[in-house]
Amino acid sequence: MRNIYNRLRCFKRRNIGFTLIELIVVASIIAVLATIGSFSVLRSLEHSRERVCMDNCRQVEQLFQAEVLLKDDIDESEGLLSQFILDNGYTEICPSGGVISVLNGELRCSIHSPSDDDDEDGGAVPYLFIY
Repeated sequence: MRNIYNRLRCFKRRNIGFTLIELIVVASIIAVLATIGSFSVLRSLEHSRERVCMDNCRQVEQLFQAEVLLKDDIDESEGLLSQFILDNGYTEICPSGGVISVLNGELRCSIHSPSDDDDEDGGAVPYLFIY
């Protein structure tokens, strides 16, 4: 009986560690999860930069409109909005470094604002062609 117990004890002692295949599988699963997580973080960072840019543009527009209301003799125009931005030092509106321009009385970012060329079909839903 003692001999069987010693053999079982030796057998259990040899199987304590993990095999190389098990370690590789666990490492590959962790790598896949880290890749998925990093893409998600990068996407959320870009989305937050876009929101900050749009909010900054909206705030500058509202400040300009408030100044126009305070000074009754000023008419709203694109040239005055551009001059307002330069006079008050609003140079870093976009956190990604986009160029801010004035188009139809609205501030537009070269990176985050949707361009007019994107809407070729007038905003209609594209047709799904099934062959």
